[in-house]
Amino acid sequence: MVTYRRQALLQDTLRRIAEQTYPLDQILIVDNENSSATRQLVTELEPTLATPLRYIATTENFGSAGGWAFGMKQLSDDDCYDWIMPLDDDDPPENRRDFERMVAFAKLAKAEIPNLGAVGIVGARFDWRKGLIQRLPDSEIVGRVSVDFVGSGNIPLYHRSAIEKVGVFDASLFFGYTEVEYGLRLKKAGFEVLANSEMWRERRIAKGRVGVRPRPQKVCVVSPRKYYGIRNHIYIMRRHRRWDLAVKQTLIQCVLKPMYTLFTSPRLACAGAVQALSASTDGFLGRMGKKGEPAARDRDRDIFDSLVLDEAASGDELAAKS
Repeated sequence: MVTYRRQALLQDTLRRIAEQTYPLDQILIVDNENSSATRQLVTELEPTLATPLRYIATTENFGSAGGWAFGMKQLSDDDCYDWIMPLDDDDPPENRRDFERMVAFAKLAKAEIPNLGAVGIVGARFDWRKGLIQRLPDSEIVGRVSVDFVGSGNIPLYHRSAIEKVGVFDASLFFGYTEVEYGLRLKKAGFEVLANSEMWRERRIAKGRVGVRPRPQKVCVVSPRKYYGIRNHIYIMRRHRRWDLAVKQTLIQCVLKPMYTLFTSPRLACAGAVQALSASTDGFLGRMGKKGEPAARDRDRDIFDSLVLDEAASGDELAAKS
């Protein structure tokens, strides 16, 4: 679990996790702030929880991607687990049986599918023709749903065999597209990625997302979160040698969206074009890592909160809420 300057949220999330019917073997807290307050909080909470807590601090803010990668590397060195579950400090499980149900789903699927690399409640597919993330229609959420990636905040579980083969999350992304990049890497390596249709349907119904159709977001958005989304998207296309899709995304963000926004807000259009050009250039040149921090209100759900789902959230690439 990665945390950064949110001790109150961390405390609430840990207590909610303690209420789960399935106790985790261990919770590794990765403190991106290296804060004495967070260290003390973990020390005080540990005796009150059934699950052992372990605290490690980074040397600087590595972002959600870097924090998860740092934690995954620590656990890999320990050689003591079958599944790892990346968690957020402000995103507790919604129901008391979420962990129990997802672990049961993972174990049963793994017994039948040896090359299973990851599972989660919610997932999505990547359209390599358009270079966009696809929201699955309600009709396809049946049984074990094959997806290209599963999202943080949706009880994702990654098997140690997959981590040993493809490595940990890409820390250079810093924030955004972390699970997208990793899922595509898993698929390329021959691993299967599955979503739990039963729990997925329950979430759509609970959030009123049944029957929702994507609607493109045409206007510019200017924020650190948006910068990382554009940069990381282009960077991933570049790594997969899909230069056509990288160029297409650059034109959409640097030209088409500013032109559309110009009619309602010339100032926003200008700011959006400048940000998109900076993000696109960095993505093409591979200038990665930290470049500004997302606002404190922003969650670390990466693509699922910032770009596509709410099963996920509002979006650009899926262009709709799920």
